[in-house]
Amino acid sequence: MRGAFQALQWLDVLIIDPGAEESTTYPQIDLSIPNLYDKPEYKNADQIQLTLYCDIYARKDEYMEVQDLANKALSSLRHLSIAEYPIRTVSFSGRSMIDHSMAEELQRVNLIIDYKVIQSALLGRFLNTEKG
Repeated sequence: MRGAFQALQWLDVLIIDPGAEESTTYPQIDLSIPNLYDKPEYKNADQIQLTLYCDIYARKDEYMEVQDLANKALSSLRHLSIAEYPIRTVSFSGRSMIDHSMAEELQRVNLIIDYKVIQSALLGRFLNTEKG
């Protein structure tokens, strides 16, 4: 799974642009891959479903900026590769809300993206079995 985390590090460099001032702390992107779910469906292949959570925070009055950031993040994350092997986006969701749980009210977009990866036991590599 090193390739997935390298891709996320690349995304971090590509997407996060805190602005010209070094004191700026928003927008922020928080990424997590909590679990891999093994769901065997094939005799000679292993299927893994991976769920990625992406939370984007920005100041409350920066609604358009956070929406643009969410669209860029979603576009990049939908084409995320694990190592050199392709994966397929199964589903994704994104919604915007005001987060009142912090000292400053923030605009928050939560992206949840499911991926399906199939590893062929015969070839010993991951395959993208369905066309997107």
